[in-house]
Order: sequence, then structure tokens, then C-alpha cells
Amino acid sequence: MELDRSLVFSFIFRCRARLTVYESVLLARKQLVSTARTLVREPEILLMDEPTSALDMHRQVQVLDFMRALARKREVIVFIAIHDLNQALRFADQVLVIANGTTQGSGPSDEVITEQMLRNVYQVEARIEKCSRGQRHILIDGML
Repeated sequence: MELDRSLVFSFIFRCRARLTVYESVLLARKQLVSTARTLVREPEILLMDEPTSALDMHRQVQVLDFMRALARKREVIVFIAIHDLNQALRFADQVLVIANGTTQGSGPSDEVITEQMLRNVYQVEARIEKCSRGQRHILIDGML
């Protein structure tokens, strides 16, 4: 299945058009350009390391939403290393939790990211609650 290049360029333009002068100097622009270059190659598997780390909240959602849509539309496998577990809950169908070099859990995000896992892996007391729109969110109450 061929990638619609106009879709990729539209994505780049929407992201870039909103960059401020200051952001263009920072990593945000570099990350977006790197992502776009990768997408133009039409890979079957995408490996991404913290693709949203230098982006503001709007662009984080924009990039992750786009990646999820791309994965579903083109049946691309997307692996994203990410530390924001709320984003993982929202965008990931499957997760793999690794701590100290060992697998702590893998499977559907809502089955793996649990209050018990947060205690064991991150040593935090946390709750996972649904918002009014049904999205699950992690709320940290304190450290163990």
C-alpha cells in the first residue's frame, strides 16, 4: 500500500506552520523533520525513541494521533519508546514495560498499565481513573 505523500507533507506543514521562532531553534523542528523523512521512505516498521520529548502538548497529541492513524490505515507496525504512561494509555494498543533490563509486562495497555505495576516498577502510589470522556489517566498520589 503506497503512502499518500500529500498526507505526510500536509502533516509536516501543519506542524511547521505553528512553530514559533524559538521552537524552530530547538529540537521540536528537528524531531518533526526526522519523522517526516522516515515516513516518506514508506517503512513497514517504525522504531521511534521518544518522538514527542521536545514537543509541546498540542504537537505531542498531533504526532501520536498521526502515528496511530498511520499504523491503522497502512498496517504499519509502530514501536515507540515513551516515558509518558498517560500517552501510552491513550495511544498504544499494546505496551511492553521494561525496568532494570527485564520485561515487567506486555500486552494490551489497559491490562499492563495497572496500579500494581506502577507500584512495582515506579515505586509510586497511583490511581488509574477514567475521565468524563472515558479515557484512562494515571494520577500519582505519592511515592512509596
